[in-house]
Amino acid sequence: LEPYRDRVVRAATRSGIPAVRPVWLVAPGSSAAASDSEFFLGRNVLVAPVLEPGATTVRVAFPPGRWTHLLTGRTYDGDRTVAVPAPVGRPAAFVRAGGPWSTRLPARFEAAGLTK
Repeated sequence: LEPYRDRVVRAATRSGIPAVRPVWLVAPGSSAAASDSEFFLGRNVLVAPVLEPGATTVRVAFPPGRWTHLLTGRTYDGDRTVAVPAPVGRPAAFVRAGGPWSTRLPARFEAAGLTK
């Protein structure tokens, strides 16, 4: 995530918009905006942490668009809520499909041996 994170932090420093953002800030008016457990890193990475002890799945409220899991490569349609596998070591983290980071971030995870 280093190159993406660096750009997000630089943009946050310039604009004052935080690097870690609530969903309502990135996807206002969407059904996902009501989620208080998910968050964005910048505009393109959505994270849905597991908050229940021992849980291996998490319900993800996806904003509009398509979302690609950074570790598995599976793509999810937005504007719906889906139970996503999230065992320890495989967090539910997604990149906006078709966005500027949609191929670069998954490729970096794959190169690091973190996928599938």
